[in-house]
Amino acid sequence: MKTDVKKLYDYHMHSVGSFDGKNSVNELAEHGLKVGLKGICVTEHHDSNKSYPEYGYYNPSTQIIAVNEARDKYGDEIEIYNGLEVDYEPFLESDVKEMIEKIPNLDVRLGSVHVSCFGLQFNFLDQIDKMILSNADFEKLYNVYYNDLEALIKSDLFDVIAHIDYPKRCGVRTINGEVPTIYYDGMDKIMKLAADSGIAIEINTRNAIIGKPLTAPEFAVDKYIEYGGRYITLGSDTHAASQIGNSLYMGYNVLEKHGIGQTIFIKREPKILDLIK
Repeated sequence: MKTDVKKLYDYHMHSVGSFDGKNSVNELAEHGLKVGLKGICVTEHHDSNKSYPEYGYYNPSTQIIAVNEARDKYGDEIEIYNGLEVDYEPFLESDVKEMIEKIPNLDVRLGSVHVSCFGLQFNFLDQIDKMILSNADFEKLYNVYYNDLEALIKSDLFDVIAHIDYPKRCGVRTINGEVPTIYYDGMDKIMKLAADSGIAIEINTRNAIIGKPLTAPEFAVDKYIEYGGRYITLGSDTHAASQIGNSLYMGYNVLEKHGIGQTIFIKREPKILDLIK
């Protein structure tokens, strides 16, 4: 069992090239090297919804310049890859497709469902970590979430589904503590669809060390592998260099139980790594 992040790859992080990033790509690379990572992938946010204040912030030209500068400075000591995280909403699929297919030099495309399921009657930002719902509202939220994940997979625009079970990470739970059937049935369906489609899933370890759930949860990873899924990436989803690689070994230990190594993407081609000896 691994207890550190040495020799791992962190394939989900944000620099100042994202609206909510705190550090430069150089600083991310420097800290990745400091904690012993083998490689990093910078996956800046892109939001296609024009109603969001962060719309238009992402600049692919600026990103590749920053990544290349970091490669020149640190590339002999740590591998540095160039990725993108897209906030996917089904009604904007044509806009997303037009945008991302124009971006060259990407190693990986992460597809994320962040906000669409919270647009029902819930005030997401005010209730984060305090979202206690009735069973009916829990089912309503997860029904939208799983439908959007299904559309994301079928869009064939992405290499990886990022932070599966994002609502749970945000603190969504029911008043009585029960977990409605839709939660497990829906996840089972999504994992089968993901495995059948060949898309990778991500074990996102953001804040797992302080008790936040892994996303994807371990039972979902089990299902994905049971259905023949092969590709699983690891990402800390850090927005600050000081947290790079955060809890990454917890995700690695899930993979180790199954006897498989983490997946990385290079020029959008998946590569399953050997387990670390």
